[in-house]
Amino acid sequence: MLSGITLSIDADAYGLIQEIGNYLIDIANSNFTSALAGALFGAMAASHIAKKSNQADDLAKNLRSLNTSLVMAMATLNTAGSIMSQSTRPVRDRYHKVVADFEAHRKRPPAELQQQLFTLDFDLLTLPPANIPIEHLQSTVFGNANPPAKVIALVFALEDAVKLYNNANEHRNKLLTFFSTKTFPPGYRDADIYLGLNTAHGVNKEFPNNIKALHTYNKDMIYYSMRLIEEIHKHIVKIISKNKIKDFKAPIIDFSDAQRKGLIPSGEEYAQWESGFQELEETPSLIKKISTFMREKFSSKKPS
Repeated sequence: MLSGITLSIDADAYGLIQEIGNYLIDIANSNFTSALAGALFGAMAASHIAKKSNQADDLAKNLRSLNTSLVMAMATLNTAGSIMSQSTRPVRDRYHKVVADFEAHRKRPPAELQQQLFTLDFDLLTLPPANIPIEHLQSTVFGNANPPAKVIALVFALEDAVKLYNNANEHRNKLLTFFSTKTFPPGYRDADIYLGLNTAHGVNKEFPNNIKALHTYNKDMIYYSMRLIEEIHKHIVKIISKNKIKDFKAPIIDFSDAQRKGLIPSGEEYAQWESGFQELEETPSLIKKISTFMREKFSSKKPS
């Protein structure tokens, strides 16, 4: 009885069904069927091996590209750190000292101010541009298979920092021509421009603001290149672990020397930028979920 439907089969029909069933069983046990199954299995195995081989080639290319990106990011960090330690930071520190000395001088009693004039030492050194091949770095990183979103964002942030630094450096060179040619805006003296002093014509803060901008953008180059190194390295380690690759080791990264020299910016300054990216765990596929469930289900029922 099936769903209220009665099925009646006479003896002849039943015999015919039995005969067809035995015939199908004979075919299933025949050499032809075995050969067909063997050929089908062989084709599937060959396809699987070829697919695995292609995947291995893709992984190798991806890791080589990531390794190249890592080296280029390290070179960028070295360049940015060199500019900071040899140029940007010393210029900023010397400028801050001159401003502090001038402010201390102005606070002296009027009698002392008349007896001793303040000698202003102008620091008019040109700074090196950031010669960083950002386009090559971009093409290498974006050439990888599915680079993480944070890696892409860091490359763009680094590109902006490099452009802003170089623009600020070009503006400094223009400001330096004011002092070399003595062509200051009407009503301003060299000290007014250099120190950003209040005058009857207003305040011109271009020079001090430029020094601050150069240091800030240089610091941005250091931070974003450092974080790019960390994120690329993390991606390499993840690929190696996920695919159980034994013949490729992730490079070792070490920022301890830069940290000892005080070149690494505080992460707190970039907390807002970092907060825009939440680390997402990889969502397992349905097959993975079923596999995990079955493995856990049956492993708990092993005979003691």
